[in-house]
Amino acid sequence: MAGTDAEWAAKLAKINKSKAVFKSGVTRSWEWREQQLKQFVKFLDNEKETIRDAITADLGRPHLEFTIEWMNMKNAVNFMLKNGKSLMKDEKVSGGMMNMTNSLFRHPEPLGTVLIMGAWNYPFDQGSKFWPKVDCESAGCTAIVKPSEVAKASSKVIFDVLPKYLNSDAFPVFVEGPEGATRMLKERYDLIFFTGGTKIGKIVYKAAAEHLTPCILELGGQNPCWVDEGYDLNLAAKRILFGKVINSGQICISPNYLLCTKATRERLVPELKKIFKEFYPEGPKISDCYSGKMVTERHYKRLVGLLEKTKGKIVHGGNFDEKTCYIEPTVVVDVTMDDILMEEELFGPILPIVTVDNFDDALEKVHSLEKPLAAYCFAHDKKIINRWVTEVSSGGMCINDTIMHISPETLPFGGIGESGIGAYHGKTSFQTFSHYKSVMDVGTPQFLLKKRSAPYSNDPANSAQFEWLLKQ
Repeated sequence: MAGTDAEWAAKLAKINKSKAVFKSGVTRSWEWREQQLKQFVKFLDNEKETIRDAITADLGRPHLEFTIEWMNMKNAVNFMLKNGKSLMKDEKVSGGMMNMTNSLFRHPEPLGTVLIMGAWNYPFDQGSKFWPKVDCESAGCTAIVKPSEVAKASSKVIFDVLPKYLNSDAFPVFVEGPEGATRMLKERYDLIFFTGGTKIGKIVYKAAAEHLTPCILELGGQNPCWVDEGYDLNLAAKRILFGKVINSGQICISPNYLLCTKATRERLVPELKKIFKEFYPEGPKISDCYSGKMVTERHYKRLVGLLEKTKGKIVHGGNFDEKTCYIEPTVVVDVTMDDILMEEELFGPILPIVTVDNFDDALEKVHSLEKPLAAYCFAHDKKIINRWVTEVSSGGMCINDTIMHISPETLPFGGIGESGIGAYHGKTSFQTFSHYKSVMDVGTPQFLLKKRSAPYSNDPANSAQFEWLLKQ
């Protein structure tokens, strides 16, 4: 809740303090940025168990999945510790013969104070608070950090523990519900970084427009996955289910639906069932490799409602437990594009299979929906792969696997259209939180510039000379 006017005044003072820290110029040195990044490493190392306990309380995530999340955070910090100083250097550019005596360069300067609004599904990882926050620090910005109040245990750790390690004046933390978030959005920032659903993303974008504040919106979408008839379906099943069940399907780059021909589907479904058995020999509910816990009762009921209303046929799973907000990995066939399962991003462990006539039919169905955050293709045929890459517009893409394209720091991560605006990761992150100022240091002697000034000569030879120089 936003609280009383007095409480909000105190919070506003913290926001203004963060802005004042940036305006003081202290964040522009690499030494200050490096110190904050090293403190963040201490936070990750010293509070590893605390972070894991919080994620377990919120999402019941298996230990290995937590380890991956934790290492992703470490890798993001280490990348910036290794490369941040060099990224701060001016980038020299060429200006042709007209500028052969001048120095031209792009000077990266931090944007300022950033509002980072995180999501609940990965409260300590990419697309939420800490990955963009690390990038924000490395670029020399200060940040107002608002974790999602939905992940209660995680947001409490961020609020209570993180300020003990970082400069709390530069990086204040606010745990706010919708009312408080709305109030925060009325303030002016130099950038807003939001991770969440498209509906809320549009609200954030509209609020930012009042101050002409640029936004990075990491949203989501209905991520398609084509399975070609010539591909190893056992391998495809393993890699599809890996991407579908991680974090119990509560991940923005999870495959949202499969596309394949009827003949392929008849062979694929048995392989999916077989892999489920391999993944969870005693069943997913008692396995320590699968949580199945939806983050809140509201999220649980939404997904159960979809399963109850779909006109498709459940061929695997379909079990759920209201007491623990548990949903079993579920495969649904005979799903049409107008089915309730295809109305929006599922964000859960439900996998619809849409049967198509051929690859062209699959592309047509993909194009009938908004541009997704991710798209997947399992095929050996290079022509099929090339067409998928060139004809399917998506934020990112992975061929013959799922979700792994998010890992390399060298690949920018972001959406397109309804799935988001802007990108980050690695060098792209530094660029996202920086303004590249174009600078020209003129060293040309005045006698060489005389002819550009009035009174202009009407001599055709003079015009021809300028025309030649401008072409170079």
